[in-house]
Amino acid sequence: MNDPKQSAAPTPGPWETDRNSVHAARIATIHGCLNMDWVEIWSPNAFCASEEMQEANARLIAAAPDLLAALQLMLATEKPFAPIENGGLGLEYVSGELSPEAWKARSDRATSTAIAALTKAGAA
Repeated sequence: MNDPKQSAAPTPGPWETDRNSVHAARIATIHGCLNMDWVEIWSPNAFCASEEMQEANARLIAAAPDLLAALQLMLATEKPFAPIENGGLGLEYVSGELSPEAWKARSDRATSTAIAALTKAGAA
């Protein structure tokens, strides 16, 4: 039997960020920013969110770096760009066309990365 906490959906968007402000519809607060500041993630749709929805939000936030990597890989499969491998968040141009084998390998890697990220977010 599925755990209802694992199958709950996160707060629907839009999600916003705000520095040094307090919102009743807070999703998460990130402390330890420069000068003892904080950043809140909030949504008007998060007011009085259930415990299950709060846990789904946490899973989605934890999966965000993996989701970003999956999207970068998918973009790289469709366009002549690839994720920067040194941990950067940008894309770099890859010269030349991909062979069908290289395109298939990149596509398979993008798909498996996306499935793993969605699973981590509780969406697969």
